[in-house]
Parts: sequence; structure tokens; C-alpha cells
Amino acid sequence: MLDMSRVEWTPEEDIDLSYIKDALIYRKGVVYNGIIYASKHRCTLEEFTSRLRNGVYVGPTDKTGIVGNSCSSALINCWKTVYPALLATNSYTLLPLGEGGTLPVGEYVIADSDASSGDVVSRSGRDAIYRSYAFARAGDALVSAGGEQWKELRRGHTRMVMSVSTAERSDGRIDPARSFVTTLEQTSRFDRFSDLNTTWWVGHEYSFADLCVKNYLPVTLPIFG
Repeated sequence: MLDMSRVEWTPEEDIDLSYIKDALIYRKGVVYNGIIYASKHRCTLEEFTSRLRNGVYVGPTDKTGIVGNSCSSALINCWKTVYPALLATNSYTLLPLGEGGTLPVGEYVIADSDASSGDVVSRSGRDAIYRSYAFARAGDALVSAGGEQWKELRRGHTRMVMSVSTAERSDGRIDPARSFVTTLEQTSRFDRFSDLNTTWWVGHEYSFADLCVKNYLPVTLPIFG
């Protein structure tokens, strides 16, 4: 994931992806870091770099042919390097709700009736979700998908866990406002906090409270368990 976020390149011509997000335009001659954000043709690091000539991206620029990664495909391609049996294809199927091949991290339990991460959070309760975040380790993922939050059942967002910092209240319970997960993620927005021109958000911190409100669940691979 870090290698995908660090690859340096420049467009041969403007790449206008504003149909995905208003300001998502890669400009000719500007140096960018990280694989292009793309929602159609999703690629590995090797496939992306094969489209570079002396650091210039010379691959397709139309929305069906452009080579890049979405939030979920970035993580999936990364995980497949160590677990080729992974069946998940998007954020929704990265949730441990069906046959995508992932497992829950922590104390929450999936019910047969659950159709979204929000269903799991509502039924499990916030304290159980906070405790589950505390169990997450580097290389695990945070996934929110399905339900009203994402408007369509199979939409969502995926982040990779870099580290977890947990603080407790005086009663021994987790303090969700002072506990944080540091993540690495591919997004459709340029990172305004970075000195680089990149849509890869590296080292952003999210509190347990904010993650829970947005229905993120920690998930992992069977080989990490």
C-alpha cells in the first residue's frame, strides 16, 4: 500500500475525473504521488508502472480505460499479494457478511440479518465496536458499506490500518474521543494536509468516536488471525 502511495508520475495530458469528484483533475506537467484514483479499471502497482515511460503516464485516460485504483481495490490488490484466495471485489464484500473471505476483528458478531456495517454497529452497541477497534493491527482494514449512509447497498469506503492508540476513562472503559486509528487509504480527493500532490491519505488519524458514527468495522484476513 505504501509503495502504491509513493509511486511518482506525471500525466502526458490532463486527466479529467471530475465526473467522480469535482476537483479530481490530474494536470499535465504536474508531478503526482500515488496510483491514479479510478473506479473502473483497477490495477496492481506493477500494471500501473508498466504504463509509465520515464515517469510519464501514457496509458488510457478515458473513464473506462484509465488504469488506477479505488479505495477498496487498492486494499484488495495489496491483500492478494499475501492471500490470493481473497474473493472480495469491493468495500461491501470486504465486510464479513458473506463469502468475501474476511473475518471480524474484535468482539462484534455478524447476524444473518445484517446487510450493512451500520446494522452491525447498531446491534452490537458502541462499546463493543470501540473494543473491536482496539484489537486492530497494522495491515487490517476499516470498512463502512451498505445502508442509508452510502445510499446504495453495495457502496462504501475502505481504509488500511497503520496503528492504533487507545486511551481509557477512569472507569476502565475506552475513551472514544481520545483513542485513534492511524490509516492509509486511496481516496477521490487530493490531500490538502500533504505537501505532495496525492489522493493517497497517509497517516491520517480518526477517533474511535468518529469511526463508529460512520459505521466502520475492523476486518482482517484469515492468515492474520
